[in-house]
Amino acid sequence: MARVDVEGWLGTLLGSRLSLPVASKPQATATRFVVVKRTGGPAHLRMFDRPLVVVEAYGPTETKAIETLNAARDVLLSLRGIHNDVNVYSTSEVGGPGTLPDPLLPKLARYTATYELHLIGLRAA
Repeated sequence: MARVDVEGWLGTLLGSRLSLPVASKPQATATRFVVVKRTGGPAHLRMFDRPLVVVEAYGPTETKAIETLNAARDVLLSLRGIHNDVNVYSTSEVGGPGTLPDPLLPKLARYTATYELHLIGLRAA
């Protein structure tokens, strides 16, 4: 069993489901994108992980930003079973969604939400 690169795994998954750029930091060249950041959460026994993940959705308007966050939210809250060598047992929303303007990108709106995932990596380390 292997630990999961949550930001990379979730970024790839959300990017393919939303058809939007997803990264671990804001994209100064895009007007609509998603940022995924692991902000904590304990690993249990090397194989089980319970990461806390913040999802930030940026858009040219508040309406587009919240639409993007809600689309990502739908994906996250529906994750169960195996997805790209990761078995997802559950996903819980623990904070958000909420508006949080980004001072570095003042022309874009940003909404954020925090999730706890319970998962296990299935690839051999």
